[in-house]
Amino acid sequence: MRALALTLLLCRAALGAEFVSDDRTALFPIARAQEFADAVCLQVPDGITGYWLPALSDLRGIETGLIAFLDRVAPRYAKWLRGDAQHSSRWPWLRRQAIGVLKKDARYLLVVYDFEDPAETAIKEKERKARSEKLGVPYRPDLWKRYPLVFHGRGSSYFRVLFDLQKREFVWYEENPSE
Repeated sequence: MRALALTLLLCRAALGAEFVSDDRTALFPIARAQEFADAVCLQVPDGITGYWLPALSDLRGIETGLIAFLDRVAPRYAKWLRGDAQHSSRWPWLRRQAIGVLKKDARYLLVVYDFEDPAETAIKEKERKARSEKLGVPYRPDLWKRYPLVFHGRGSSYFRVLFDLQKREFVWYEENPSE
């Protein structure tokens, strides 16, 4: 009985887990996929033979294994995502951009994750809006949904992963140098 109760509790937690929402996700079309990969990656993953267009449904739930993967490759990100004594989970702080990648016939998702501090983002957005108004150009807060997020300088709020759709696991990781 306890095992059943524990299983139900874990299933409920997994189903109710906060991951990256659809409105915080941008998908790039096949025609721009190569350009996207070249722009966001320091070194594009080996073996890419083509591209495909994923749907939002392809990305839903992939983060269930992200923290375990990050525990192995970048523990500080896993710890940060979990939150600490002062903060709750930071899943709502994530934005993601993605393309579909083919390796032979296997489908993968190349995903860029970007952490946003809500307070800092609000300040930056206010500054961008003021600049746009001063220049007389339209303010577009969703510009990140049309153009790759590129941060090839030092930074700890941005990394890239490759997700194997068939195996349902992350298989590649890349981040910018920290120093």
